[in-house]
Amino acid sequence: MLLLAPMISAQEMTTGQQWIEKMQQSMKSLNYQGTVIFFKNNQLDSMKYSHAMNQGLEQEHLESLNSPMREIIRNTDVVSCLYKDNHRIEINHHPSNQSFILDLPPNLSQQKTDYQFTITEQAIIAKRDAQAILIKPNDYFRYARKIWIDKHHFLPLKTEVYSPSGIMLEQVMFTDLNIRAQLTLPNMDLKHAKTIEHIHQSRLQDFKHANFKLNNIPSGFKEILFIQMKMHGSVDHLLLSDGFSSLSIYQEQHAETISMNIHSLGSMNSLVKKIGGYQFVLIGSVPIKTIQFIAQGIQLKKP
Repeated sequence: MLLLAPMISAQEMTTGQQWIEKMQQSMKSLNYQGTVIFFKNNQLDSMKYSHAMNQGLEQEHLESLNSPMREIIRNTDVVSCLYKDNHRIEINHHPSNQSFILDLPPNLSQQKTDYQFTITEQAIIAKRDAQAILIKPNDYFRYARKIWIDKHHFLPLKTEVYSPSGIMLEQVMFTDLNIRAQLTLPNMDLKHAKTIEHIHQSRLQDFKHANFKLNNIPSGFKEILFIQMKMHGSVDHLLLSDGFSSLSIYQEQHAETISMNIHSLGSMNSLVKKIGGYQFVLIGSVPIKTIQFIAQGIQLKKP
């Protein structure tokens, strides 16, 4: 019953940051499940979602309701995805996201210089009273977003991501949500998999070992992981994030077949740049201006 009783009421919340911090606590500590609609990269998807905290270990479970059929499980910081059409399992040992529903920085107070948190309108989402919080960036290097938070259990009921011009790029919304006192989630069944692919299985490395450096990094973005992978040749992967938004930089030997263009799909933008004998692929859910700014500052280290 302690899980069902909020420690602070909605009436006591006076700032947008308080709402987001309380939501962050509830997302990790409560057991809950429901149906979620994802609109991302111009595609609509409906999935069953569950979250559980058992003996200090956090778990998430997603199962698609429409084609393509797939099942995704997160056990703390390992994400396993089963593609049911070909019985292939993909295991990511260092996922970029810590939630299937919403990315949040671990320390919200560090984002005060990059974002403003404003209490806005109220609404009813999934038959629950919700308070909307607008997260507005102080520059054009990141997206604005709005989160509708359950006024009783402080869980995110709906999230929208907006372009710098105000166009909605992404939406995640619960159509029903149930809080559980206890919840046990399944583990991924590896016995019937035809193929199993491991991603980021290598140990994390220090970015100082890369043969390139970044001269342009927007405020708030930090190095999250750096891995030197052996896949189709040598590929270096650097992940940058400000907590809400992230982008990846891949360095590999230059391939003549890759076109040097900018591509956009929903909130995702990508850019390919050739430097010396290498090509750098930058891709992430950030404005194209951010990717261009970072790409302009990539410099190979002297041998």
